[in-house]
Amino acid sequence: MEVSPLQPQATAVSLQLMPLLGAVLYSAGAALATIAPALPTLLPLLFELAQRPLLLPPHTAVATPLTASPPPHPATTCALKSIAALLNAMPDDALLHQYLSHVVTSTTSSSSDGGNLPPPVASVVVDAGYPLPRRLAALQVYLHATKAIVLRAHATTVPVVFTFLWSLLSSEELKLHVAHGFELVLDDWTDVLTAASHALISPVHRQRTFSLLFPLLTTKENMEKRVVTLLVVAHTPHAILLPHVLDIVPLVVDALNLKEPPYAALLGHPALVTFEVRFHAVKDRLRALGCLASLAKIKYELIHPHKERVIKGLLAALDDRKRTVRQAAVKVRNQWSIL
Repeated sequence: MEVSPLQPQATAVSLQLMPLLGAVLYSAGAALATIAPALPTLLPLLFELAQRPLLLPPHTAVATPLTASPPPHPATTCALKSIAALLNAMPDDALLHQYLSHVVTSTTSSSSDGGNLPPPVASVVVDAGYPLPRRLAALQVYLHATKAIVLRAHATTVPVVFTFLWSLLSSEELKLHVAHGFELVLDDWTDVLTAASHALISPVHRQRTFSLLFPLLTTKENMEKRVVTLLVVAHTPHAILLPHVLDIVPLVVDALNLKEPPYAALLGHPALVTFEVRFHAVKDRLRALGCLASLAKIKYELIHPHKERVIKGLLAALDDRKRTVRQAAVKVRNQWSIL
């Protein structure tokens, strides 16, 4: 199959055709019968394109361990999402296992395709002999492949990829990029890997993700792991979290205390921005009271042990200088008093 945008010698003009090819491959689940004969040729070309260092935008500085990965070239983005769409849609057969092996193999002693493929993806990620931009490009391939197989809940490979990614959170060069990558894995996309694009989506993939990562989240050794803690909790259904709430809350509170850049920016939540004034604004006090009001609606047995402490803590708000705050505090106190 000769697709000029995918060839190593493709020109900048040819690469502009990648979004057109991507539009077809993003819905690979609907056209798999047509695409299947070309997969042994198509996927190696996509793997190569996704890791082509020369496609970094010329205006973007090279990434460092303390900054997020630079925005990829549009053709690279198309290649990454196309890989994800194909790995998600392919039947669970020998060909899929060949390419999954190419992604997860962390050594170069064996090649999954006799030289037709570039070096195994995981092996490039962990090999400090490669330039950092090359390793980050391989990491993006790994993350997109992870998202594809997590959504389809691939029984044997999902534990492998999560264990590998978690181990990278201890790497000084890669840990921030990996923590940022977990957001990519956990977030919902709108253009690819959706039900509308005929992706394979397991109804229990979020539960399975939580069950695999939660035992690891309890060992919060660095800031990146605390960031991942928040991301995983934020993307897990409440019904799954409730049995573990006593273990989760300390981890979440710990993660929310991250104020130093770039970790607060990585989480991207206004609550993590350091206030420049001594006292919080009225709207912040009202929002805090609103949170306490919402907590009063949680199951009785979970919040009743905290009733007296909350009511006592509301005394300052009941004497607030702003009338709106005092009124809100009265309502919250009444809600907690009748528990």
